[in-house]
Amino acid sequence: KMFIEAAAQILSEFPQVKFLIVGDGPQESYLKTLVREKNLERHVVFTGQIQDAHKIYPALDVFVLTSLTEGTPLSLLEAMACARAIVATSVGGIPQIVQQGKTGFLVPAGDIAFLVNALRRLLEDHNLRERMGEEACDFVRRHYSVEQMVEKYQEVYEELFQR
Repeated sequence: KMFIEAAAQILSEFPQVKFLIVGDGPQESYLKTLVREKNLERHVVFTGQIQDAHKIYPALDVFVLTSLTEGTPLSLLEAMACARAIVATSVGGIPQIVQQGKTGFLVPAGDIAFLVNALRRLLEDHNLRERMGEEACDFVRRHYSVEQMVEKYQEVYEELFQR
C-alpha cells in the first residue's frame, strides 16, 4: 500500500514515470483494487511472478522495497549488483545492506512522506542515481561475492571444528 500511495503522489510531479510491482502474493488483489481506485492503471504494472526477475533490474531507474518486515532480501542484493539506486524501508536486515545516502535511502516503514521525498530526490538527480547505483554494486561485490560467502562458510566450519 505504501508504494502505491507514494506512486500517486510522485505521478503528480513526474507523470512519465512507470511503476512495476514484481511478484505476487496475498495482497495482490487488494493492491490492484487500490491502483484502480486511484486511477493509476496506466502507470502501475503488475508483472506477476517472474522466473528470471534479475533480468528486470537493468530496466529500472530505482529499486524500491517497502517491506514492513524483512530478513536479508535477495531481490535487494540483486538490484544492487545491477547498479540500481535503492529506496527501502529500514526493517530487518536491510539497514545492514543499504548505506543511507551512499547506496540508497532508508525510509521508516509506513512513512509515505519519507518515501516520496527519497524517490523525488532520485528522480530529479540522474547523477545521484548513477553514483548510488555504482556504490551499491561495489558494496555487493565487496560483501556478497562468492569468495566472501566461501570465506564466511570456512570461518563457521573452522569455529565448529575447534569446538
